[in-house]
Amino acid sequence: MDAFPVLGAGTVLIPWAVVEVVMGKWKTALILAGLYLICTLIRQFLEVHLMSGQMGLSPFETLGAVYVGLKLFGITGLFLGPLGLLLIEDMTELLLTQPVNRKPQKNGTSQL
Repeated sequence: MDAFPVLGAGTVLIPWAVVEVVMGKWKTALILAGLYLICTLIRQFLEVHLMSGQMGLSPFETLGAVYVGLKLFGITGLFLGPLGLLLIEDMTELLLTQPVNRKPQKNGTSQL
């Protein structure tokens, strides 16, 4: 049962529903399939909110980063997209908040 959160509710509900169909219990199979669908939809909806809250991104930013990452990098983009957005936001904040050190040149002008 330790792997249940990783594998998902489908590892139990889908085979159970198939067995119920084979046994002729259509009503139970439909209930199990509906329960699986509800679990999947709730997980997909909540995953974005929980992930964004832990990483410091808004749900909209997280959803956009996941979508862009998925389109650019495939399955690995699900992780690379939000991480890339965090990196970009942190770099931008770092660049905007740190003072610029200008060194005076010999001719009186300043250089970055």
